Amino acid sequence: MSHLEVQDIQSIIASGCGNLKAAAYVLLHIQDAPLARQWLSNLLDRVQTSQDPPSDLCLNIAFTYEGLTTLGLHQSTLSTFPTEFKEGMTEANRSRILGDHEDSENDPKLWVWGGTNPQQTRVHILLLLYATDDEQLDEFCTTLVEQLPKGGVEFILKLDTLTLKE
Repeated sequence: MSHLEVQDIQSIIASGCGNLKAAAYVLLHIQDAPLARQWLSNLLDRVQTSQDPPSDLCLNIAFTYEGLTTLGLHQSTLSTFPTEFKEGMTEANRSRILGDHEDSENDPKLWVWGGTNPQQTRVHILLLLYATDDEQLDEFCTTLVEQLPKGGVEFILKLDTLTLKE
């Protein structure tokens, strides 16, 4: 069995963010890979890992296969990912299995994001943002989004959630 590098496991995987009642998800597109790599490098200190103590804010990051490819991840690493991750949910057979049939209301070309419509901006990065309340979350999100243009990353969409009640 391989050794887990717990310092590299994000908090959402290890323990969730149940103590933080407000959440939003920000979809991003990489426009300039070298700038985006630098932006991500600068953001790393803010990503909460499984070894960090709980705090009032949490940032975790997820990537699409296309995003990792765009960032220039080496092919030897890219080849280790499962086919399902590489192809995504819009691959024809997978869409059929999931009930996302062509010419139906679930057709991936009709999706607001992540679908097959060639007019859509491709999602490369997902920022998972958590905070103790909506006001703190909005400030956190605004601060991060304001940095995007300098980081070679384009804002696509913010997915808001409902604040969980006690």
